[in-house]
Amino acid sequence: MQDMTFVIGPDRPVADIWDALGAAGLNLEASCTYPTLDGRVVRVVLADEDAEAGSEALLGAGFGAIDRSEVIIAGLDNRPGALGHLARRVADSGAMVATLYMAMGDRVVVGADDLDKVGLSSADERRDIAQRKLTDTDYPSHWPHRTAPRPTHG
Repeated sequence: MQDMTFVIGPDRPVADIWDALGAAGLNLEASCTYPTLDGRVVRVVLADEDAEAGSEALLGAGFGAIDRSEVIIAGLDNRPGALGHLARRVADSGAMVATLYMAMGDRVVVGADDLDKVGLSSADERRDIAQRKLTDTDYPSHWPHRTAPRPTHG
């Protein structure tokens, strides 16, 4: 997966980025935006095979990426400690988390200074992690919430 970062001015709608990708027939895996003093930062994640077409579509719409990096998208249960466990896996591997934000469908985008250290050495393994959520066996057995039912709201 490829994470591309853009900075846009305060008068340009962020929707222009997402519209350009949609018009090119490209599916977003994840995206986020946040304000800066002079506008907004927009991050988009595209599948590896869509990254070049995405760059071209966005350049055609007047957006040039200021950064592009490889990331993984991991499935993540919505439960206490899940994000910490994933971040700990990265830290214990000797890599440092560089990027982390939530994606659609209980998934999280993770970028690290060395993804190979995380133990996902091939593109296929990196793609496969998005298909799997952490399960009870991924959590330390001493965590009291390990087998506790998820709370329901409503």
